Amino acid sequence: MSMAKKLKMLEQEREQWHAELRAVMRRENELLKQARTEQQIQRACGSLPNGWSIQIELENGAGYAVLYNPQGGATDFDTAGEGIAEQISAATDWAITTHKAQQAQPL
Repeated sequence: MSMAKKLKMLEQEREQWHAELRAVMRRENELLKQARTEQQIQRACGSLPNGWSIQIELENGAGYAVLYNPQGGATDFDTAGEGIAEQISAATDWAITTHKAQQAQPL
């Protein structure tokens, strides 16, 4: 076999390994994203003050977290990022901070 053919075969093999590595990395990134989302859901379930809730709204091409206060109204909150995990985290933090501020106010 000529050196040129060997080189071409090695280049093709390298490209195949790179493609497989990229596929594995995509799967790993998706699993990490799912784990972060699960972690934030569990955090919200254990940390949201009584009466506060978070709903996940999904539509074609988008998904977002909606925070509801104890009176049932949707509450605007600062989002920390564009992913659902970050939105859940930001909503949880907002509810906790708002609740604490309300508790600290004299009646």
